[in-house]
Amino acid sequence: MAEALSRRRFGGPLSDGLLRVTAGLGLASIPLVLLVPASGPLVGFALVTMWTHGPFAPFMPAAYEPVLMLFGTQYPPMFVAVVGALSDLCVEWLDYGLFRAIALRGLPARIREHDAYLRALHWFRRWPFVTVFVTALTPLPDWVVRLIAPAAGYSVPKYLVAMGLGRVPNFWFYATMGSQLDVPGWVFLAVIPVSLLLLALPFLRRGRKAAPAGSDKPSLAVAVSP
Repeated sequence: MAEALSRRRFGGPLSDGLLRVTAGLGLASIPLVLLVPASGPLVGFALVTMWTHGPFAPFMPAAYEPVLMLFGTQYPPMFVAVVGALSDLCVEWLDYGLFRAIALRGLPARIREHDAYLRALHWFRRWPFVTVFVTALTPLPDWVVRLIAPAAGYSVPKYLVAMGLGRVPNFWFYATMGSQLDVPGWVFLAVIPVSLLLLALPFLRRGRKAAPAGSDKPSLAVAVSP
């Protein structure tokens, strides 16, 4: 059975790779949690980081910031930022190889002609390290550098260092904000299911669009930009 699972693909390359990495880290962390039970929430935080701030982050808007704010109420903000950044770099390393394979096959025109992609490409050609760093540091859309850097064959160590240097202060800001706000934890957690609903909406719309032409129910399909 284990051999069958190792060969089976779970969804596309991104979801399959991410599922395998998180499952591996989850299994590897079991001894740590058994020896140090207090580390359990941090292991959960690391795994949540990989899903809500990984390749599917563009489809789950504002899902990760509340998680940072929630853990900022329980742990020192800088500690949360470092753990979050290290977890994020695991996903970035996985993303690099997968996005490079996608880019080598040719990106869709709607991505190559997107304003955010064109602007990032312009700056990346001049200052690649700074462009990755600033994108990781600020609320700028990071999906563009996740595509551009692998497509350009940019150095993986430099890419991860730039990402890490930008992520730490970015994550620290939200964790610190959470530590300063007197907001119940359930408020932060309530944002996650809302983001998951937003993630599901494009698929629901696609299903409605594929409905039979004779259906009397109106289609909810809309054009979604990356």
